[in-house]
Amino acid sequence: MVYSKKQTMKHFLSLFAIILVFTACNKNQNAVKKLDGNWKATRYEVRSNGKTSDYLEIGLSFNYYFDNCKLKQNQYCQLTIDMTNDFTTTTDIKLYRVTNYGKALEFIDPLDNNNITRYTIQKLSSQTVKLKKTENNAITFIELKKV
Repeated sequence: MVYSKKQTMKHFLSLFAIILVFTACNKNQNAVKKLDGNWKATRYEVRSNGKTSDYLEIGLSFNYYFDNCKLKQNQYCQLTIDMTNDFTTTTDIKLYRVTNYGKALEFIDPLDNNNITRYTIQKLSSQTVKLKKTENNAITFIELKKV
């Protein structure tokens, strides 16, 4: 069977699109696998208007529990965040997903699907996560170590 140039180009573009989607999903899923487990914040800072607020320095601690899951298009996995001060622990349940070829992390409030927080993944290894969020005039830095 002989294909015209137009048909050949359509087949090529379709194949390329499939490979591109598979590659993106694979990188996102690999990041989810690395995130699986318990993490402790070693840095949690917010810089705004020339001032830095260090949440760990004032006595707060943060533990992140990322559930591993098979990440499919437009689906989220579960994340539990424990924030502890000297007296109490507050637990927050979020949903998360990795996007942008493993370079972005989104948290969503399960009670409000419009409340999405996006972080850039600056570093992700099996032992370290570095996140950055720029929003309005504030920059948030979070660094996590595997527990």
